[in-house]
Amino acid sequence: MGVRSGNLKGISMFLNDAHRAALSDHVHQALTKLKGAPAGAGERTFGEILKGIETVGTATTMAYMNAKHTKPGRQAVEVGGIPLDITAGVLGTVVAVSGYLGSYSEHAHNISNGFLCCYGVRMGMIWGADARAQQEVARATQQSQVGMLPAPNPASNVRPFTRQPQKYPWAA
Repeated sequence: MGVRSGNLKGISMFLNDAHRAALSDHVHQALTKLKGAPAGAGERTFGEILKGIETVGTATTMAYMNAKHTKPGRQAVEVGGIPLDITAGVLGTVVAVSGYLGSYSEHAHNISNGFLCCYGVRMGMIWGADARAQQEVARATQQSQVGMLPAPNPASNVRPFTRQPQKYPWAA
């Protein structure tokens, strides 16, 4: 293919002759392996890459649409009061599973998975933010209650059991 003949001159400023020769050998071995690859290996690899592009691309596009086009006070773009991401994901999955699209069903399934991924991530972000807010409220409440406790009385340390322990609000 010409790699053996020293077509790596463009990177000579970064590599010495020994490294350039070793790199050339590695590239040559890799190309030789590709020549001997079973038929269809490249097609399968391209199919997997396309599947990722369809799924992640759809999820990214839907997330962008949710961020840009959501009405104030809402969480997502909606169709008839139902979020578009879950609607498109479920409908697309039904169409893909039905086989109506024939050989293109796999692509419909990948795109539907992208919509469902967008929905799942959006809901996870919402639920996580709610959990974080509840945790912060609980922490702030606990800290404010600790701040309202009376200062310890040094005399009580001498006879600790003479007084009844106070009931604290969080111990109720």
